Amino acid sequence: DTCVVTGQRRATDGGGTEVRACCLSDHSTVMQAGAAAQSPSVPAYFATVQVGRALLAAAAGPNGRIAGAALGLRWVPALDGAAIVTWVIGFAALLLASWYGAEEERMRLTASRTGRPAGVPFTPAVLDAIPLTMRDAALLLLGAAVMLSVLFLLIQMQVQVVFIILFVFCMSGASAIAVLVVYPCTHRVTRLVQWVRDVPCFGPTNGAAVVAGVVGATVMLTWFLLRHESWSWAPQDIVGALLCALFCRQIRVMSLRIAVAMCVAFLVYAVVMVFVTPAIVGSSVMIDVATAGAPAAVVDQACYCRENPNDWAVCGPGERMPILFAVPRFADYRGGFAMLGLGDVVIPGTIVTLALRLDLALGRAVTTGYWFSAVGAYGVGLGLAQLAVQLSGVGQPALLYIMPVVAFALVAVAWWRGELARVWLFGADSDTAVAARQRRRERRQQR
Repeated sequence: DTCVVTGQRRATDGGGTEVRACCLSDHSTVMQAGAAAQSPSVPAYFATVQVGRALLAAAAGPNGRIAGAALGLRWVPALDGAAIVTWVIGFAALLLASWYGAEEERMRLTASRTGRPAGVPFTPAVLDAIPLTMRDAALLLLGAAVMLSVLFLLIQMQVQVVFIILFVFCMSGASAIAVLVVYPCTHRVTRLVQWVRDVPCFGPTNGAAVVAGVVGATVMLTWFLLRHESWSWAPQDIVGALLCALFCRQIRVMSLRIAVAMCVAFLVYAVVMVFVTPAIVGSSVMIDVATAGAPAAVVDQACYCRENPNDWAVCGPGERMPILFAVPRFADYRGGFAMLGLGDVVIPGTIVTLALRLDLALGRAVTTGYWFSAVGAYGVGLGLAQLAVQLSGVGQPALLYIMPVVAFALVAVAWWRGELARVWLFGADSDTAVAARQRRRERRQQR
């Protein structure tokens, strides 16, 4: 279409001259009078020259003179379908993660019912399960806070941390695909597991593990090369769900006491990183990291002058943080994604996995036990978080709504059934607490 001539010229190889033009595009930005926080902001919308001519023609009076034009903002849905799809993906990822996380207990229960010896899980990750004590939970929270702060500082220093996260995501995703998908299938349908060789840097490795590693690496390399395609969000979300499942299998919350403490701690963590940090450092640490530091205003002013609206030759398509579930908005002309962080599934997922392990240990059906209550509470909490986003129009820390609902549901169910004292110190955490109290009594007696 017709574009605005900028006046910039350059000679061509054929002896001619090229004149640069700038086409106006239908994108919104913010015109701000100054850098001060109290300065007024006015939303501005760009239209193409062709659309502008059509508006002028429609507003022309009988004598060809402009009689006036009525303009309005484009329609924006109150609730985009992407928010609902994000809720479904997050809920499904939690179900997958908690079910995988309790695989060992489910296999033992099946063996006790059938009278057969418990088999070895096809997924080797369960052999490396790490029990999470109260001290470990505190270190996990501290590590998350330090990592988020470091990423925020690197972003402020103009470091492209998104490529670091992309590398970590690809490596972790390859492991998740290999361990949770390819290895079990290869183990079941082939005899490659019997082919064992010494692989440099890995030691004795069977053929099934080699095939799984190669397939996982190939899948993630393909995704990395095609990550700017319009459909790349779908495999990214699938890999994210597998990562949540792998984490919940390897990290185990050992008691309801630790679960409640984690709920309180991560609730405070989410509030501080989203709502408190803007008053300290000027912006939300968690949101800045989740969006790879992309500011509300475009830093490079050349991005405003595209050769045509869909041309990314100046600024590129941009990079997105892969450590989240992302669904493109369906009906919103402004585009963008509805997002849910992997941590909003992983952290509650470890607690929901504990609920399933409690049901298996107590001999309860999953439809009437702690797991069903925890899963329902997570769905309600995630729905409240999505509702808060729609009502406020800004990103919300989902853990702020999920963690208190899940903690209240588990404690309420345990109290109502008269099992609170029994499940408060469950499993290894109970043994650890008893041993610690015994050591303290012995030290007091010695003194």
